[in-house]
Amino acid sequence: MGRLVKKTDESGEVITMAQLSTHMFSQLPGVKQSALFAENRTKSMEVMHGCPIEIMWIDGPMASPAVYMDEATVASLCGMHVRFTCAGMSHKDTFSPKARGVSTLATNGSDLFAVSEVCLRPAVIVYQYPELVDHARLEDGAELEYLFVAFSPSSERVAAFSGVPDFTVFLWDISSQVMIAKLPIGFAQAPQLSFCDLDTPHLALTSEVGVNVIQMEHFGSEWRLTPRTANLDSVRSHTWDYNGDLCCSRRERIYLVSLDTMEHAELQLVNEWIAGTIVSIVYNAKGIFAAMDDGRILLVERCGASDTWSSRVIDELGLSVLTMRPSPSFNFLAVTCRTGQVLLLYTPSHDYKALEGYEFESPPAVDACLLAPQFDHVVSIHAPHELHVWTASHGKHQSSVQLTGWVTCIASLDQVPCVMVGTQESCLVVIDLVLPLTPRVIWHARICEAAVKSITVSDSGKLAVALTADGAAYLLSALASEGLGVLTQLEMDGTPVAVQTYQRSGCGWPEDVLVFLCTSKAELLSLVRVILVRDREVFGAVTYGLDTVYTGLALHVTAPLDRHDDGVNPLVKIFTMAITDRSLCSFTLRDHDDLLEQQVSDLLWRPEAAVPSGHELRDVRLQTVGQYLLSVGDDGLIRGRSDRLDPQEANTLLGKQWRQIHQAISGGTRSIVVNHSVEREVVTVGRDGTIIYLKLPYGGRSTGRRRRSSFFVEEAVPEARFVSKMPALSRMDLMSNPPTWREEQAEMAWRSQEKELLATRDKVRVGVELLRAKVKMMLDENAEMEEIDRLPENEFELDLDEQARLQEESEARVQKARAEIIDQNARNAYIRDQIKKQCWDSMDVKGKAIQGMMVELEVSNYPLLARSDDCRIVLEGIQERRQLELTEMALHNEMFEHSSTTAQRPSIAPEPLLAATASHQEGADSAEEPAGHGTPVADEEPEYPDSEDGVVQQDTTHTGSISHQLGVTSPWLLSQFCITSRKQRVEQIYMLREVIYQLKMKFNERFEVLYNSKCSEVQRITAWAERLRHIYSELGMSETPWVPRWSAAEQPESLLTVSDDEVTVERYLTPAERARLEARAAEEERRRREREANDFRERAIQQMMNGVLEVRWEDTLKIDVPKPPFMDEKDPGEWSDEEIKAAAEYERKVVALEEERDKYRKMLEQELKKLLVSVQETVDKFDDQLNQLFVLKVRTQHAIDQEQLKVDRLLRDVAEEDHRVKRETELCRQMDATQQRKVALQAASADLRRALETARAAHEPLVQQEKLMERSFRKEFPDTPTPVVDVLFRYFRRRPQVLRRYLDATFRRATVVDEGVIEVEHSRRRHSRRRSRHGSRSPAASNRADSTSKEVPQTEEQQQRKGRAAKIAYLSATHAGTPYEENKKTVPGQRVILEAMKTIDDDSQRSADIDLPLWQKMCQLRLAKVLVEFKVLESNAQLAVLVDSIEKRRHAEEALTLTTQSLVAELAELREQRLRQLHDQEIQLVLKQGQVEIDLGDFCPDFTGSALIHRSKVEQLNKQILSIGGKKLEVMRDALRFRRGIVLQRWEYDRCRMMLEDLVNKLKDIDFMKVTRAIQMYLVQGGDTTEKQIARLEKRLDMLIEDAVRQQKEDADAAEYLERLLRMKRADNQRLALEARELNVDVSERELIYDIRCNHQRRWQARERLNNLRKIRDLCDIAGFQQRYMAMLHRELQRVYSKTYPMLHAI
Repeated sequence: MGRLVKKTDESGEVITMAQLSTHMFSQLPGVKQSALFAENRTKSMEVMHGCPIEIMWIDGPMASPAVYMDEATVASLCGMHVRFTCAGMSHKDTFSPKARGVSTLATNGSDLFAVSEVCLRPAVIVYQYPELVDHARLEDGAELEYLFVAFSPSSERVAAFSGVPDFTVFLWDISSQVMIAKLPIGFAQAPQLSFCDLDTPHLALTSEVGVNVIQMEHFGSEWRLTPRTANLDSVRSHTWDYNGDLCCSRRERIYLVSLDTMEHAELQLVNEWIAGTIVSIVYNAKGIFAAMDDGRILLVERCGASDTWSSRVIDELGLSVLTMRPSPSFNFLAVTCRTGQVLLLYTPSHDYKALEGYEFESPPAVDACLLAPQFDHVVSIHAPHELHVWTASHGKHQSSVQLTGWVTCIASLDQVPCVMVGTQESCLVVIDLVLPLTPRVIWHARICEAAVKSITVSDSGKLAVALTADGAAYLLSALASEGLGVLTQLEMDGTPVAVQTYQRSGCGWPEDVLVFLCTSKAELLSLVRVILVRDREVFGAVTYGLDTVYTGLALHVTAPLDRHDDGVNPLVKIFTMAITDRSLCSFTLRDHDDLLEQQVSDLLWRPEAAVPSGHELRDVRLQTVGQYLLSVGDDGLIRGRSDRLDPQEANTLLGKQWRQIHQAISGGTRSIVVNHSVEREVVTVGRDGTIIYLKLPYGGRSTGRRRRSSFFVEEAVPEARFVSKMPALSRMDLMSNPPTWREEQAEMAWRSQEKELLATRDKVRVGVELLRAKVKMMLDENAEMEEIDRLPENEFELDLDEQARLQEESEARVQKARAEIIDQNARNAYIRDQIKKQCWDSMDVKGKAIQGMMVELEVSNYPLLARSDDCRIVLEGIQERRQLELTEMALHNEMFEHSSTTAQRPSIAPEPLLAATASHQEGADSAEEPAGHGTPVADEEPEYPDSEDGVVQQDTTHTGSISHQLGVTSPWLLSQFCITSRKQRVEQIYMLREVIYQLKMKFNERFEVLYNSKCSEVQRITAWAERLRHIYSELGMSETPWVPRWSAAEQPESLLTVSDDEVTVERYLTPAERARLEARAAEEERRRREREANDFRERAIQQMMNGVLEVRWEDTLKIDVPKPPFMDEKDPGEWSDEEIKAAAEYERKVVALEEERDKYRKMLEQELKKLLVSVQETVDKFDDQLNQLFVLKVRTQHAIDQEQLKVDRLLRDVAEEDHRVKRETELCRQMDATQQRKVALQAASADLRRALETARAAHEPLVQQEKLMERSFRKEFPDTPTPVVDVLFRYFRRRPQVLRRYLDATFRRATVVDEGVIEVEHSRRRHSRRRSRHGSRSPAASNRADSTSKEVPQTEEQQQRKGRAAKIAYLSATHAGTPYEENKKTVPGQRVILEAMKTIDDDSQRSADIDLPLWQKMCQLRLAKVLVEFKVLESNAQLAVLVDSIEKRRHAEEALTLTTQSLVAELAELREQRLRQLHDQEIQLVLKQGQVEIDLGDFCPDFTGSALIHRSKVEQLNKQILSIGGKKLEVMRDALRFRRGIVLQRWEYDRCRMMLEDLVNKLKDIDFMKVTRAIQMYLVQGGDTTEKQIARLEKRLDMLIEDAVRQQKEDADAAEYLERLLRMKRADNQRLALEARELNVDVSERELIYDIRCNHQRRWQARERLNNLRKIRDLCDIAGFQQRYMAMLHRELQRVYSKTYPMLHAI
């Protein structure tokens, strides 16, 4: 809808958009009145269209961006209809093209517009505007679709770009309706097609893929399209500038593409590009207007006459922009936003603020209905959750409301102005529309979990039926007074697809009959389900079967119920469509009172009448309108026919009443609703989101359906009052998630069932408790029985079947889980085997490492893959060839040496090559002969050096690696100086890789030796650790011996197996495994018992030899001497002599045992020391060997990297050579193609020259005829007086305004010169004047002009060529039209000329002194003369095109010649590079580290800014500086040393103080130490006594105190000395300060001398500061004046605001 908005112009006056059609707006420059909405246009478009089904109004989203039809009218697509809207006003009208679908829209800005069809072999249809009649139908183009259509500036041709599958540009001539040319382009994403605005023969096609400029050439009746491509991708929009160049937008930048060279150049901005994406650009006299995707509008302006530009943001819309299109006068820009809103930009203004012009967009409509009971409003729902109210007569928007959830369907309640809306979340919402301007939500509920598909209200208005997506049907209450809600769920046979209702009287009671069309579950046939509802309850239902699958349902009641007392029921017809043959069928619904008892009828219905439906797709919707049947479908057609379904009506006028209202490609029609108050008006909603209000040519008030009898009629006013009292629901109430009706019903059923079964549940619970107690008692008694009498527990199971079932289920789950685990394990095992096979088994040398025992060092080997047989064969072949080459080279050298010795002549071989060959040969001689041809030469037992002394020193400068120092050499390697060909490089790569392989193998051999050594050392250390563990246990020590451990890197094969200690979870044992283990344990226990019962050997050994067969000496030491018993029983004084001897013997044995134990302990201690030393030596030795291996690994890796670097260089050289070969082949191919194209251009130029001669021959008679007609004019009036003839001649010379700028003396005096160029008088002057009117130039044109102005004097031939080029340029400019503001058309069409001539041939133009016969004769002669002039113009234009084409082909030939020359130069350069590569080789050298070559710095030789001073002065100054600097440095050093001494003394003092504190703390600890009983026991038993320790510590403490006192005294003396030294240094500092002051005086004098020399510079600086102060004062004055001026303007604005203006009420 158009809305009134405000805009302020330059003078401050408020301009509204309503002025676009008023007198005030018509006074704006460049603004015209809309031709479509003029006052004298009263006829409807539908009447002009000629279709009996009339479209009243349409609303919906835009299907295409808005374009200008004329200066005040904007056109856009709404669905498949063209909608015209007048700027700033609510005037809208709709035009429906005669097509099955429309995809694109294009206008010429004046009198034509075109649309493209959507079908197979679509056509482009051109209509006249504002007549809206067919003008042309352009066919024979695309296969499926058109993506873009454009008019030429002269409106004589139309171009279109097609989509899949051809992607071709087509060109038609509108007058002849013939396709004149086509050009395949290829895939283009988001294309844009346009003609050059200057009417030059160019056509631009831009897309995300690239830019294509198509040149159109006309040779008689033949047209030719020649494409040219610019290397510019991701183009979003383009426009043409005044010079005929193309402007393209790419991301945030704008590029200019020159049509001469097809080179693009970015516009040079003085500021930075504004970040964003430009989606559309328009070239205007003020610059380039650019619209960005975020809503910002930019203006890119030229900075004066230069080629620089500046950009600025002129407005921010705040909406996402889709396109921007200019009006015909370029005074307005229509900005189409993605929301559907169209804003206007008035370009003559200076503030460029956007005007809100149009608002096309409403969200896509989902469904609609007519608001009952008045049916004067249309209520629609829009995705996702909007409801809108429209007036039914004009489609004016009234109000809207926001809902929650995705809306799906809508229905109107008949008793009250309310609507019920269904949503995707299975919600039902009732909206009160008693006041359509203020809708209210009054009820909200949920049915189930499925979406609501449709809602149907019964004829009585009391009930409604809702169908859901899960195939269920629900009966609803539609009266608010009786309670809105779900009554019940209806039982269905199959899935309901449609429902209709009607009324009848049964037994004196009103009944609602619900008729459902259902589809069986297998979708093999359809069913008709009839349900009778009486008093809001279902009391009967019957189902009829149909013979096939049907869709769509409509009912027609032929005898309405006018009197319900007689009990006569109506006769009902059912209409539906068969899916199989797309035929409309009718059935008669019989009286079903006798069938209510049976659920399904055994009768199979067959149609009574059937006619073709005329719909192509399978889904239709049906409605009855009086005695007529309406059908709409997914194909978008609406058809009307009689309900009799007579096949003969197809050829009558009634059978032809159909219309395409929605596009089939968008899904066709979604729903249809009939206005039952009139029954001549229908509302349809399409799947493209459009709402269409139709007026039918038939209908009227029906006497059947929807006419309620007085029996069913109730007053609607009380119901409306009840609804108005219902409270409105808020949005939070709608967003709540209440339980569904199904859930509530299930809850209620569960509660009722729970109440019924409550007593039974309690009784069963008591019985179960008694049974449980009894069973428990029986189990207890059974547990107390003997084992032989005890029953198994399963005997007490009450439900053995349930137990067995549960066991079977658990066993089945276990088996299933076990099978899944087995399968998963099998898959994992397969993956493991594959990984092991590819990554482990295929390795010839497995990767592993050696770690140090006591050092953090790890050395790994080189993993090697097994070499393939193919590689080995290739290597052997290379070695055989190299052997032959070496043999040949040796023979050649011998011959050369012999010849040089005999002839005494210098060598002809290059020195580097001979030196390299000699060194290579020496290396080959020093190595041993290879055992075979498969491996390189190496020593039999290579000694890897352990230090630098063992390395064989050899010059490695030219070899490029140190591999031979490591014992690996190859006689087959080529010298780096000898590698020239690709074959040699490939062979060298193979041989270098073999050297790398041998280096790795050599290192791996040394690695294996050390690895085996570690294995033996680990075994030895492990054995020593066992002995150490025994010694520790014998000595009573708690230490644990160190044992080396193997890591996963050292034993990688351990990763392939999983040990038991790595499994952290407990292993699951199956019952069979558990039984097997238990049996094994029982068997072991049985054997142990048998051994214990018959173990006489062990008992005998235990009794006789204490359980051992051999007695060891260390074991006897552990046995104590048995103590005589009398020593414990008697006192020593009571012993006898024998007992005394025995006691003495006991003491002697004890002493001897202690001595033996001491000896044994000392022996173990000595052995312990030896073992520890041995372990440490072994570890140190191994770690040293590992360090040597690591050094060897570093050197080996160094050599490998050097060899790999040579391989990489060779691979790079091979790749570069291959690239050069491919490039050379490509260049040769391009040269051949260029030559072929040049030959074709020469042939085309010859044809054009012949066509030029023919056109010139036809042009000369026309010019002569034109001159003859002008000279013979007076002869046509022989009897007329001369004054009258003079007046007639002046009228004869008059031309319409449209032809004045074409028919002038210049064109009439044109002649054709030798080369076919039209020689025009004063052409240069007129061309320069036209160029000056054009204004700014493009950068490309400026560059060409600059280059032309700087040319040197030219030869005569060059001047002639330049003159011909100027004539061609003038002719092109003359026939190319003027800029946008003047006229876009070059030569007007003959129809335009005839219409223009009628205006000046009118009698009102005739003067009174001229008779009517003379006037008519003069008009005939003038018309003939004008037609001849028109032919001359066409002939001139054709000649200009031919000359331009010839020149362009000549330039193209020159460009091809230059291209050929560049290709030849590039080919020669490639060959030169190849030759250079043969002689200029890259050599890898091994240089000594530490020597770095650097470049010398650049020294400036310019001393213009330096001063010349005598050397003596400089030396004197340097001496003074050095002396003063030396003194300063000495002072600084003294101060530094003094400060360092102070810091050291402080540190020493702090250290001593902290030591004193520690000693004092220790003394305190010793003072407070307590002698415990354990210490006393230790002192009693022996050792150092506590007193001795205390005395020793006290003595040590006294010594420490004396040392501390002495140290403190020394520190005090040192501090006093430092103080004296500090005073001396301060005196020295004062003396130095005086000297520094004197030096400062000298420096100040020197500065004064230099200041005197620089006084002139200071004067210049003062003058500059004075100028700056003067500028600052001027700026302050200007700012003050502007402030006063702004204050004055503010006061004037306040005064204007205070005025009172009269109110103008809307008419």
